[in-house]
Order: sequence, then structure tokens, then C-alpha cells
Amino acid sequence: MATTVKINAQHVVDASGIMLGDIETSVKTVSDIIAQISAAGQEQADGIAQENKALLKMDEIAQQNAALARPNTRVTSRRR
Repeated sequence: MATTVKINAQHVVDASGIMLGDIETSVKTVSDIIAQISAAGQEQADGIAQENKALLKMDEIAQQNAALARPNTRVTSRRR
């Protein structure tokens, strides 16, 4: 009977080791996926920042063009 208990205990220990190995593999997989999501989020944030910078520059140029067009409109109005 003691031999049977010892064999059963060894079987439980072996099965536990296999399960812990599977858990470790799963945790590593989840960790890798989270790292990829984090990297993708950072790339998106960088892209949005670049878009915002470009839009601000476009707005600045549009305002400069509008300011330059105003005097020309006055000159054209006076000539008529």
C-alpha cells in the first residue's frame, strides 16, 4: 500500500510539473501579446502626434495665405 501511495504521489507531482510548464508557456504568450499591443499603441500615438503637427502647420499656412490675400482684395476693390 505504501508503494501505491508513493507511485500516486509521484504521478501527481509529475502531472503538476507538466501543468506548471503549460501555465508558464501560456503566461509567456500572453506577456508577448501584451508587449505587441503596447508597441502598436505607441506607434499609433506617434502617428497621431505627427498628424497633429502636420495639421497645425497646414492651419498656420492657411492663416498666412488668408492674411496675404486680404491686402490684395482691398487693392482690387479700389481699382474698380
